[in-house]
Amino acid sequence: MDESPDILLGICSDTHGGPLPQWTGIELSAVLHGGDIYDAPTLIEDEDDPIPRKWVESLGVPVLAVRGNHDYQDPGHFFRAADDLSGRLRRLLPGLWVAGIGFAPERYYDLPGESDLDG
Repeated sequence: MDESPDILLGICSDTHGGPLPQWTGIELSAVLHGGDIYDAPTLIEDEDDPIPRKWVESLGVPVLAVRGNHDYQDPGHFFRAADDLSGRLRRLLPGLWVAGIGFAPERYYDLPGESDLDG
């Protein structure tokens, strides 16, 4: 039997425009942001916030993201820089899947369908 490689995920959510975790000194395989990277009421004030993009670049590992209810806009283009899993299913390793179940106004992401599991 083949052994799967060890993976270490950095997981966070509900950062709401505040400081983003760095996991200094920890060798991560990937990061999962589970929604609400933005604080919705402040979106109008800052149309191009580079902090979320720079955070993705600084981590040096894949960043997987799901939109939360505060993430209906993407002023910092975080969801373009990260792998936006909202409404999608992603296979990380044999037997390890991540489902992008989330909610953002005007968008609801339900469970993946059976056809999404054919991979």
